[in-house]
Amino acid sequence: MRRYYEILGLRPGATREEIRQSYRRLAKLYHPDRNPSEEAKHKFIQIQNAYEILTDDVRRMQYEAMVLNDSRNRQDNERRDQVYKVWIEHQQKQATFRQGNDHTGQRVNSTPPLSKGARMLHLVTNVFFMCLFAAILIVPIHRYFEQQKLPEAQQRSILFFIFPALLGVLFLCFGYYYWFVLKEDQKTTRSK
Repeated sequence: MRRYYEILGLRPGATREEIRQSYRRLAKLYHPDRNPSEEAKHKFIQIQNAYEILTDDVRRMQYEAMVLNDSRNRQDNERRDQVYKVWIEHQQKQATFRQGNDHTGQRVNSTPPLSKGARMLHLVTNVFFMCLFAAILIVPIHRYFEQQKLPEAQQRSILFFIFPALLGVLFLCFGYYYWFVLKEDQKTTRSK
């Protein structure tokens, strides 16, 4: 795409008067009657073409819209290229990480290991929930034995205490299996 403002030595958006003055100055330098070289003739044709387009309002608006669109396309392409480069780098890092080997020649775990603090926090939460589930089991049993001290007319049915206790047993079993047995199985599977 020709850069008509550059040909006339002007900045984009120059006024009609600036275009006319620049055209006259350059036409005197490169006119074939004053400068007989082939390069001057070619340059004069470019100057004349630039002048015709920039002085005609309709053609000038079309040209400026084309330049703006070209600039936007170039910027979009640059952004697209940058995103593509970042994506390629990310994919290469992932591939390197997946293909990485430790000293024994085994494949490295694809999930990063937990830090010591995170493992400790994980253990503390597991113990907390196990204690909570144990409390769900123990509290109804304790209440049942406290109730036995009351007169029989004020005592509640044993089912009132059995259902929460069974729920506590269920939670306790599930928690133990999930947090201790299942997690240990996953650790041994990862280390293989």
